[in-house]
Amino acid sequence: MTRSANANKNVLLIKPPQLSSSADHYSLRMCPCDLDRLGQTIAEHTDWRSLVFEGGVCAGTSGSGGEPEPSDPVWSQLAATVVESRPSIVAVWSEARNLASANRTAWLVKRLLQEVTVVAFGPYSDGAGEMILKCPDIDLAVVDEPDQVLIDLLAVDGRRREVEQIGGICFRQDGQVVVNPRHEMAVG
Repeated sequence: MTRSANANKNVLLIKPPQLSSSADHYSLRMCPCDLDRLGQTIAEHTDWRSLVFEGGVCAGTSGSGGEPEPSDPVWSQLAATVVESRPSIVAVWSEARNLASANRTAWLVKRLLQEVTVVAFGPYSDGAGEMILKCPDIDLAVVDEPDQVLIDLLAVDGRRREVEQIGGICFRQDGQVVVNPRHEMAVG
């Protein structure tokens, strides 16, 4: 989770590809989470540059676990985006229906950039953050609203000791999963 001194301040927000059995469901702008809005929030509150990759829905047969086949062009598009943008942090949207694809995305990112921090966020990590950390390529999971947690994560710039103090995340420490308390909700 520690950034190297010469790393850039790019964060890549990814909605992994999903498999559909019907070609007429193919779309590259089908995202229930608003990654563009999250990117704008990051830009407004940090000095980081956010980039968005939405994998869309891929028609065809599935690989193991329901993700698109490894030969699907979306994976090479994702790989090219990762290499080109050279992010320090990659945040991967995770939900029950795309978990295999989210794990494959994390695997691919770590193969391309070993030092990058991979963060899972979304309804699956929110409800089962400890479970999502079973994927060795995911470094931490957001178990709270992602906007504030990601801003907090970017603010500490990857300094491990400070990352471990952020509310609303879970991570591995000495082989154990640590779950930090969620942010306090403002009453108003």
